[in-house]
Amino acid sequence: MERPIVIPGELLTTDAKNWLHGKGTYQNADGQLLSGVCGEVQMMDRMVRVEPGLARYVGATGDCVVGRVISVGMGRWKVDVGSHLDAALLLQNVNLPGGHLRRKTTEDARQMRELFSESDMFSGEVQKVNRDGSLSLHTRSARYGKLPAGMLVTVPAVLVKRLSTHFHVFDCGIEALIGVNGFIWLSMARRKKRKRAEIEAGDSDDEKDEKKNPLQTKAPEDDEGPAAPFTPFDRVNAARLRAAILVLSEAFLEVSPATISLVYAAAVTHGLRPADMHLPEHRATLVQPAMDKLKGIKGPKPSA
Repeated sequence: MERPIVIPGELLTTDAKNWLHGKGTYQNADGQLLSGVCGEVQMMDRMVRVEPGLARYVGATGDCVVGRVISVGMGRWKVDVGSHLDAALLLQNVNLPGGHLRRKTTEDARQMRELFSESDMFSGEVQKVNRDGSLSLHTRSARYGKLPAGMLVTVPAVLVKRLSTHFHVFDCGIEALIGVNGFIWLSMARRKKRKRAEIEAGDSDDEKDEKKNPLQTKAPEDDEGPAAPFTPFDRVNAARLRAAILVLSEAFLEVSPATISLVYAAAVTHGLRPADMHLPEHRATLVQPAMDKLKGIKGPKPSA
């Protein structure tokens, strides 16, 4: 069922006493619950809220985000995460090289730029939301940290839903980190992740070699290895994934691994170059499979 779109001042319910007032709503003197912003009405249990369509990112504890360092100093990094205020990453909330757990010293503070310097991209998690709405981040997990070489794609944060995991490796060997804040980082998958994606797709050279020589030495399971460099073929795949994400954003559709794969597969099926995917005459054809999926219509399984 489609959720209604309302404008500021529009009536939501005349029985405000029996509803919890969520974000984007207010009660007038007559006891009516009205919309305070333009957006989508969401009702859950006895709470009603209005989610603005193109608002800036509003963080929540536990969100996986992608950020860009804009300044370093005073034992913290100031980070742009697309919110109305800059986020902060404290020195005490990062892992030291080698995974050492100890109290941070003044020497660590002097060497902060060796961890993250200005314009560096990194992934992290929202530790808490401060009273003024600013965010405190942390990277105290092996999956977070400085991002490898790649490209940044930005979409409205409202198009990205919270997922069980925001790291996804596509069958073409490109890894996407889909931040809840609408920042998406595309890079080459690390060795173990890329191998796993190829095995799932059924075209892994390592899997074929293993059948021929089952006694060959394997890399340790916990060693993902460095990300492979981009080849010209990989650059085309990354550009096509980027175009697929932007096409979904232009159509204001949910951006997720499933919808990105559907648009990517449609572009490959129709033989479209990444530059041609933005043309108006192709947009409807590309987004139709994603629209069918979001409406619950089953279709063929995509591969990207």
